[in-house]
Amino acid sequence: MLNRVPLDRVLPTRRAVVAGVTAAAVSLVPSVPLLAATGGATQDRRRINLVSRQRMLSQQIGRAALFAAVDVEQSRHLEMLETSATDFAAGLANLRDGTPELELDPETDAAVLATLAQLDALWQGAALSIGDILENQYVPDAQIRRVAGQSAALTDATGRLMRAMLAKSSVMADDTGLTVSIDIAGRQQMLSQKMAKDSALIALGVEIEETRDALDDTVALFDNSLRALIEGMPTVTLPPPPERIRLKLLEISESWQGYAALIGAVASSGIASNFELFAVAAQVDPLVAALDEVVRLYETA
Repeated sequence: MLNRVPLDRVLPTRRAVVAGVTAAAVSLVPSVPLLAATGGATQDRRRINLVSRQRMLSQQIGRAALFAAVDVEQSRHLEMLETSATDFAAGLANLRDGTPELELDPETDAAVLATLAQLDALWQGAALSIGDILENQYVPDAQIRRVAGQSAALTDATGRLMRAMLAKSSVMADDTGLTVSIDIAGRQQMLSQKMAKDSALIALGVEIEETRDALDDTVALFDNSLRALIEGMPTVTLPPPPERIRLKLLEISESWQGYAALIGAVASSGIASNFELFAVAAQVDPLVAALDEVVRLYETA
């Protein structure tokens, strides 16, 4: 459970897993949950889990704000924005300062602390924007590009934090195949949110051509990664999954087909009506939840 930090307290307030991974399979550094380990490895895994969640939240924050801006389930998405922002702030505090609840000591690695400081600086600007939106319960036109840009910047910075964390971590020393599997499965959750966010950007008329290209790329990455999870990919030390997980992944593959078709239609047409965005909102959260179940199954594999 996250040690929650109220928003008002944050306002101005390894090594790569496998060298030479192919772009089709990854730029994969997603959500690593807690695995059986001892001592420092346990804390490293918890920190990697938190960083992975931060990356997903960075896209969920953008998705929530933009869906509110386009008036698709506005109340629900404003509530999602507040929850996601609070969780993001809590995650930063836990990563930097430690927390008894997660049995985490304060971070001491200089490179990680420097990267955390960069992420924290970006977050303070994003938190101000989010605070304005939540205070007014409205996303003005002037905030749309800002929030979208801040969401993307937080994702990039969280990726840099993950690389710094892995560079000083011993987590990858054992069970590399399992860790890569968890990485890819966790990353899929972030990509799911990113596709929803980018669909809302198109609906809002923001950088339509660039966003269409980004959607195409994200659909391809998600699809390639899902097939790699189901079939295995020796070139990135990704083994075929245990049967129970394979069956769950096949279920996800079926639901993914509908979501992929919906996102693909938005990317192809450059148009996202409210009807389509309601459908996106209805499909993305169950997909993220199912992927979370896969990650948890990998924990006990």
